[in-house]
Amino acid sequence: NELRYSIGLPPSNQFYCVTELDNADTNNFQIEVTTTGAPQDFICRFLDPGTLHVDWGDGSNEDFNASITNTHTYVTAGVYTIRFSGHVHLIDFFVYPDPGIGTPESISAIKTPIRGITGLTSAYEMFKHCENIPSIPEGLFDQCPGITTFYDTFLACYQITSIPPGLFNAQSNV
Repeated sequence: NELRYSIGLPPSNQFYCVTELDNADTNNFQIEVTTTGAPQDFICRFLDPGTLHVDWGDGSNEDFNASITNTHTYVTAGVYTIRFSGHVHLIDFFVYPDPGIGTPESISAIKTPIRGITGLTSAYEMFKHCENIPSIPEGLFDQCPGITTFYDTFLACYQITSIPPGLFNAQSNV
């Protein structure tokens, strides 16, 4: 979110302040991807999307309406914020089978709780081997009451040192 202030002095010399909150980034789930090569692929899987919108953070966007293992190529090395919104049953950054064909090691942060996504029923291996994630955002799954499995969700996430209190409180079917 971005907080903007407008400060002005009208002819009457009275001071006023207008606060405007930019809500453009409050209805999506965001992760940060760091690429070190150019070009570099980022691979992830979407299961049963109703329409999942993905902003890849490099100026390109895609909508997914069918299950797919997707490859997005970043042309330039850098840090990108990927934004997801819409409907999907599973987002998988590991991509089974072992040892995984996804690129979870490219994920450098989970920037927001999962929000702006409906239909999420599984966190199966979602962040498995995301070895560079330093922390889990508080309330990560709060808006996902339909998730019924967390099998291997954070397996081999070696940088994470603590679990936020109440991480799974919104799930009553686990």
